[in-house]
Amino acid sequence: MDWLKATFWEIKQSSALKWFGFLLGLSHLLTFFTWASTGHPPLGYYADSAPLCWSFFEDCASLRVLSLGQMTLVYYTYPVLAAIATIMFVSNRLYGVGWFFLTLAFFFKSLLYFNDARLSHNAHYLLFLAHAVFLFAPQKKSILKYLLVSFFVASGILKLNTEWMSGVWLTQHTGFHPKFAEWVAALTALAELILPWMLVSRKSQNIVVGFLGLLGLSIGYWFISDSIGPAVQVLFVLFYPFYYFEQRRNEMEYLYQSYIRPAASQAWLPIVILAFWTLQALPFAKHVNPAMASVSQNLALEGHPTHQDCQQTTFAIFANEVREVDLGDPKGRPERLQCDPFMRFLDVKNLCRKLAEESGFQNVASSFSLRTLNDKDYRRIFESDDLCNKKVNYRNLEQVGWNRTKAD
Repeated sequence: MDWLKATFWEIKQSSALKWFGFLLGLSHLLTFFTWASTGHPPLGYYADSAPLCWSFFEDCASLRVLSLGQMTLVYYTYPVLAAIATIMFVSNRLYGVGWFFLTLAFFFKSLLYFNDARLSHNAHYLLFLAHAVFLFAPQKKSILKYLLVSFFVASGILKLNTEWMSGVWLTQHTGFHPKFAEWVAALTALAELILPWMLVSRKSQNIVVGFLGLLGLSIGYWFISDSIGPAVQVLFVLFYPFYYFEQRRNEMEYLYQSYIRPAASQAWLPIVILAFWTLQALPFAKHVNPAMASVSQNLALEGHPTHQDCQQTTFAIFANEVREVDLGDPKGRPERLQCDPFMRFLDVKNLCRKLAEESGFQNVASSFSLRTLNDKDYRRIFESDDLCNKKVNYRNLEQVGWNRTKAD
């Protein structure tokens, strides 16, 4: 258990890491209260006999080994563990207890989160990476410093598209004039590409400008967005003042500090940051290998919600009739997933399960089309009359019909 001793030693020597543990505890409480204020979606989705699985594991129902009552106990125990962890990191002596309860909270959240893809969000993606680094990786401070910078830069890169630059999202959420919204959209994307790099500058003035700029930007998003993302960004931005105050102190005490304990290998920093950017590059791999499209969907940050229109026509095929089925707008699904092709494909798979017990039922045929701001006409994304075949999944859909997302 040398790695655990090294982990505790690293946290013990760093007030910035204790502060970050406190922030991670707050992130769990924020997650729970967000879920509680929106109708407890993890429990609602768990009660659904037909879950919406993640693109990298379409048979997630097989993992549902807990009863709804047991999962409810997990759900309400989760914030208790998070609260204890948060309090423990305030103490200079109980950080080990805080680490233990934070690990439990992380595990409980994973049980809740990975049961249904409708819970997916970039904020949780970052939180899982940050927890993995804080709980298990060496060189935590340096990795977290550059990991959080990488997250902001990646978020800015994802905004360099027609949908965001058009200002449509800002107009819808703020009522800004379209032209003004375009300018704001361009400036915010530029800010997310520039301000994070100022946080790794050696000049105090640049660090202050980067910190205040990102803090103001995150708070601004928080006011106009109904998601947890901006609040999590605020928490992580608050890590930097403690990091830099500690760095200045350590520089003044360098001769003393350097002989206390050998530092972990510096190789961990480039390894983790390279892994992060490799994951962000996975969606581009679909142009080389189409099979990567659905696998990589949840392994990289999601693009900013785009303005999309979609149409889906679905028919249930029985022995003596063909019945049109209106799938409607899925209840409780986040706005960004309303026209998601994979989610729409899973809707059809869930319909297959529901109709399987009806007399004479044979199969389901469905056609799904999508249009974005860049499209003049609707594009057919998938179409098949054999969707209830157990051998048909989203990755091999092109073998039985259409799946145009793999070529886009």
